[in-house]
Amino acid sequence: MPPQTIHRTHLARLALIYHRLSTEIQLVNSRGSIELQKSQIDYAIEYGWEPGRTILEIKDDLGLSATDIENRPGWQRMLALIEELRVGAIFTSIWSRWNRDRDDWSILSKACRKADTLVVVNGRVSNLRDHRERLQANIFADIAEFENLDRREHSMACRRKKAEQGIAVTAPPAGFEAVGKGQWVLDREERVWLPYRLVFEIYLRERSTIKTQKCLLDSGTQLLRRANGEVIPTAITQGHVNVTLRNAAYKGELVFGLHPSSELFQGDPESWPKWAQGGPVRVPGHHPAIVEPALFDQVQEVLHANLRKKTKSSGADFDPTIPLAKAPGAPGKGPGLAQGRIRCFCGCGMYVSDYDVKTSPVRHYNYMCLNTYKQCAGGICAFVSGPSIDAILVDHLLRRLPLPSTEVLTRQLGGVSQEYEGNLRSRAEEVKTAKQEAERLEREFLGVDREKQPDLKESVGERAQAARAHVKQVEAQQAASPLERPAAATTEELMLMGRLREDIRRVWEDPSTTNQEKKLLLRCFLKEVRLVTVDRIAFEIKVCWKNGEEQQHRIVQPKAAVNLLTDLAAEGKTAPEILGALRQQGLTEFRCGAPVDLANVYRYLWYWRRHHLGMEPWPKRRVALEAPLRELKAAKVIDRDIATEFERRAIPNPRGGKNWTENRVFALRRLLGIDYQNSRTKIA
Repeated sequence: MPPQTIHRTHLARLALIYHRLSTEIQLVNSRGSIELQKSQIDYAIEYGWEPGRTILEIKDDLGLSATDIENRPGWQRMLALIEELRVGAIFTSIWSRWNRDRDDWSILSKACRKADTLVVVNGRVSNLRDHRERLQANIFADIAEFENLDRREHSMACRRKKAEQGIAVTAPPAGFEAVGKGQWVLDREERVWLPYRLVFEIYLRERSTIKTQKCLLDSGTQLLRRANGEVIPTAITQGHVNVTLRNAAYKGELVFGLHPSSELFQGDPESWPKWAQGGPVRVPGHHPAIVEPALFDQVQEVLHANLRKKTKSSGADFDPTIPLAKAPGAPGKGPGLAQGRIRCFCGCGMYVSDYDVKTSPVRHYNYMCLNTYKQCAGGICAFVSGPSIDAILVDHLLRRLPLPSTEVLTRQLGGVSQEYEGNLRSRAEEVKTAKQEAERLEREFLGVDREKQPDLKESVGERAQAARAHVKQVEAQQAASPLERPAAATTEELMLMGRLREDIRRVWEDPSTTNQEKKLLLRCFLKEVRLVTVDRIAFEIKVCWKNGEEQQHRIVQPKAAVNLLTDLAAEGKTAPEILGALRQQGLTEFRCGAPVDLANVYRYLWYWRRHHLGMEPWPKRRVALEAPLRELKAAKVIDRDIATEFERRAIPNPRGGKNWTENRVFALRRLLGIDYQNSRTKIA
């Protein structure tokens, strides 16, 4: 008979049986846990659910840890079914099967309460809408999290002790093999470990991870690793190159305890877990080195120098009193005014792609997010017009941005003075409180009879001595860091501020003002530009100013009219229909400046039919080029000669034209994943 907590509304929905084991090894060794989880279906049948009809088993998380719900498809599937009001109860064998993190349990608990879904753990039914049962469930979740953290801390402490004794507790990086108990040696095959030395040598010559990646690909070098006794290749990405260059294992040093990204290792090191408070463990000479320590140290110096350069031009706030060439936040040399202040919707910074159009006197440039390209050598994440964005920023800066008036500046300076006086009062109050406590303890010490209460006399004396030491400490700290009185603005300075406010537009429009100086001026007011959405017709940006003002703008793509025309032409629309759609979108001219009228629509349609009609899309055509490209690369033909051969064979390029370039062949090989050769052999 089902418990009274289970109602007909619960039985009318699904019963989910959730299975999870943390590692794949447990799938073989933990047969008892597997059978116990399978037996939960018996409770569902006993409580009234029908097998094969209203009972669903979720086994997607077998072999996955409970520490991260994002990488658990079974948990995500279960949560989605609960939120869709399709689940009456969820079954598991123990509370820790759900989560080992209290925050993750809160997500599941909230969803179950909202959907009226019961939680059944080894036959015990809990209705989370009842505050008593919810409290009990939360206690179990807290216990599961505590046990997990306690076990993890104990395990990490034990691993640290092993590392201090020179015993490796992690798998060796690529190029090494594990032998014996925690010992590493070079891989048995030279072709596995030798290329990693080449990575360091190329980087020291090129001084760039992107150039190092390209050199490795052009030379046909493969980075290999050994997995389960077999040698397999790894993708040569910029991230892989960067990680390899920073790994101290390649100079023969064992390192354990580097966790810079974990939330447990942020802030004061004294607040870190006890096993990590001593800093990382380093054991030099633990295993044979692939690169000499001197070469490794030189590479680290170059990496550090490049990091300083990126930080210098990353768009941080700068001090106008520092010369432009030495300013720590000096912008780059590109034409984009928002350079260093614009971010893609993926969160990454956007770069400036500068190019010139021969038929136009205007300098064109775009903001591009290269996150996708850097990570997997794929396409560009986002690509938007630079002049369109910069025009909006300049217009708002010169005409609409409410700059502070003289009265506002006076009030702000007054607020600074009030803050200074408040800090003085708080410091004086701190010293006064410490002295009062010391005097109180001294009076208490004098009032205690040593003969009758010797222990109390000694205790109060120690506290009084500590209070006097605290007074001296507070006074010494305040003397070491005195407060500086803010300078009061004179009448002449306030008048100068007013003139500067009026002269911003004049300075901006002055012919002698350089593009870099305009960037510096814009950064005084602009906080951030964030890309919101992008499509073939328009894109949206969100502009945030330092005064708290935020704006949303929709900007039409420069090629919006052509893009919409080609899309409608592919759908079989006629010229009048296309013209009506263009005008409905508010498009008045093509990118070349030609007006959107029927004659120009017919002209663009003729061009499109001539170059694109009957031609397969580029993704299909590039697959057909894989065979001839592999044939030419097998003959060790370089990219420049391949481009010439493609033109001789009249093979259309990605845009449908006849011209092929070395860069287009290189990009095609990247997309098709063809091995890179750098032979200079030419076609006869």
